[in-house]
Amino acid sequence: MLDHDILGIKPIRFMGISYLGNYKMGIQSINAYLSNLLTQNILYAAYYNARTIEEISEVLSVPKNLVEEKVHYLENNGFMDVVALSKNQKKYLTNMLIHDIPKDVHYERLKIFNKYASKVYELYIPLLLAPPMKNEWGGKGGDISSKFHIPQDDHNYFLWSLIIFACENRFNNPELSKNLLPFFVKRVDGSEYIPATNVEKDYIMGNKDQRYILLGDCQYYFSFGDPEKYFIAQSGAYFDKECNKWDRFVPNDFVYLQYFLDDIMERIPDHESIIKHLLSKGFLLKDKDNMTSSMLIAKMSANELFDILPDMPEEIIEINQKLSTEIYKISKDYYPAHLKKVVKALYQNCLSFNEMKVCVLEKLLEDGTLKPLSDKQKMMVDTIVFYNSIL
Repeated sequence: MLDHDILGIKPIRFMGISYLGNYKMGIQSINAYLSNLLTQNILYAAYYNARTIEEISEVLSVPKNLVEEKVHYLENNGFMDVVALSKNQKKYLTNMLIHDIPKDVHYERLKIFNKYASKVYELYIPLLLAPPMKNEWGGKGGDISSKFHIPQDDHNYFLWSLIIFACENRFNNPELSKNLLPFFVKRVDGSEYIPATNVEKDYIMGNKDQRYILLGDCQYYFSFGDPEKYFIAQSGAYFDKECNKWDRFVPNDFVYLQYFLDDIMERIPDHESIIKHLLSKGFLLKDKDNMTSSMLIAKMSANELFDILPDMPEEIIEINQKLSTEIYKISKDYYPAHLKKVVKALYQNCLSFNEMKVCVLEKLLEDGTLKPLSDKQKMMVDTIVFYNSIL
């Protein structure tokens, strides 16, 4: 944890944000607001202890009127709560999860995740890839691959996307996820969720450890198109630095993608600049004169794909209990007192954390089941587009 009293000299920065719960597409404007450095430091200044606007202003060395404007927005949108009065002044406390795990604990967590990932890898991956699943996943004689547009006909990419989807959806125990429901905050737009973020750390940024940082269920689901023709499942298993960009999740990008998939891009004004934009974001891949979507496009529903995934063996359910107990024990002291209950609920389902997914994927890289991806492929390998489906 950083010294809150020096935030004005040494401000913190968030590494993107995830939303645990149900949210609407207006989340884009929330993202834009939370990407502001002053907003982030206001939230952090009142994270461990309640503060008045004047106290926050003093800690950040920022004029009171600037702090006041942002605090009112954060309060109105459920990110800060009024918890007390001090000399007729309101005291505010941040109501979101800010993961701020020290370096030594970060590496201790990775050791624990790797220990249990070895067991998950041994117990579940053979079920995922063994006959008849192997055929269903697109092996020789299989028919499931015919139900997908596979970017550049790359079978390795196909496996990456499907295994990420399987890890995301089978590692997450819905019964344990329900424990978070009492802590969802109802927002002004009708959304109900808990926002979560990580504080940037020098020892993580720019190296492979960055891929481990997001905690909890990070998968995004949303429909787009007119009418709503497509359904997106975007996971939180990242192997690319793009994962923490605030504009990674922009609905308009998927509208542009619809134009491309429907083969009507040339009818759109300024379509050449839109194509360049989609290429830069990794939505499209270009190979010589050919251009294709960088995402797996399913001609089946998300439910159909989910239903063919093997169920979790009972041993893995027991592994989750042991894993969650160990991770919670070494992590719980780095959260504020007012969030202890939500943290305890979150840490009952550590098998779903991004660290576990990434550790399992790394073992598949080590044994040669998965081959390394190109930098462009990494940007959207965690995303599958379905037609007319809701998981």
